[in-house]
Parts: sequence; structure tokens; C-alpha cells
Amino acid sequence: MYQYMWNEIKLLCKHLTGKKLDMKNFHADFEKPAHCAVLNTFLNCKIVCCFFHLSQSFYRKIQKHYYLHSKYKEENSEVGNWLRYFYGLAFLPPSEVGDEYAQLMSIAPNIEHVTHFADYVLNYYVSEDADFNPSIWAAEPSDSPRSTNGPESFHSIIIHNFIHPIQTFSK
Repeated sequence: MYQYMWNEIKLLCKHLTGKKLDMKNFHADFEKPAHCAVLNTFLNCKIVCCFFHLSQSFYRKIQKHYYLHSKYKEENSEVGNWLRYFYGLAFLPPSEVGDEYAQLMSIAPNIEHVTHFADYVLNYYVSEDADFNPSIWAAEPSDSPRSTNGPESFHSIIIHNFIHPIQTFSK
């Protein structure tokens, strides 16, 4: 579906403007089919994933474990502080994420729930063969956007401005 959509948009762009649509960067959340469609349509495009959605993914995983969530909310908890360090990985060059992940593991509290969280991050976000490896979400701080909040806000406003197709009419 995504592939079809992008091909149609490219055709429309060519038809309406006479120019070829080409993207260099595509800002997205963590949706693999969307990434694949963009990369198949725009061969030299770089996927840039949203920091907010990465953070949300980490936090949702933490919330699934009562112990981790309770420690995360504690102000001076060793486990909570250790969990918070993971958010900083997004502000490193992608080539450094693996080494810094290893550093985090060297100071990890020896608790089973901690291991489950660390394995999740490794398998989905850190390893080279992860679904979402660091090349798409890690970057040194810069002036470039790291969020899809702007387009999502715009989309939300547009949707709410449309009239609902089922309305109640009164006389």
C-alpha cells in the first residue's frame, strides 16, 4: 500500500509540475513497512526516525514491568537512573551506540527485569541487524529536526477540520 502511494505521488508530481520527486531524507516513526516503501521508491533516501517515538517505545517497555516502572519513577533509584541513560543513546553518532550500550551493560544492576529491557533495546534498536538500527535514530545534536511532531500536529488539525460524514440535522 505504501509503495503504491509513493508511486502515485511521484506520478502526480511529474504530471503537475513536470519535475521528478526525489527525497534525500524522510522523517518517520518506527514503522518498518513505511521505511521499506520509501527506500524502494527513493533509492538514495535516508530514513530519520523520531526521538519522541524512540523514547515512547523505551517507556512503554519499562511500563510493562511493574518493578522497572516503579524504580523508573523513583527519584534516586539505581535502576531508574540506569534506565534513563538509554535515552541518551539517541544523541550519539550511530557508530558509537554499540560501545556505549556495552558501557551501560557493564554498570547494569544484576536484576532479571533489567536484562529483559536491555535485550529488547539490543534486539530492536542497537545491533546491526536490529529492525531499527542506530543509523536511523542516533545522531549528534544538531539543528536538524528529530521529531515528526510538526507533520503529526498538522495532520491532526486537518482531520478535525473536516465535517463528519454522519451528522444529525435538526429542524
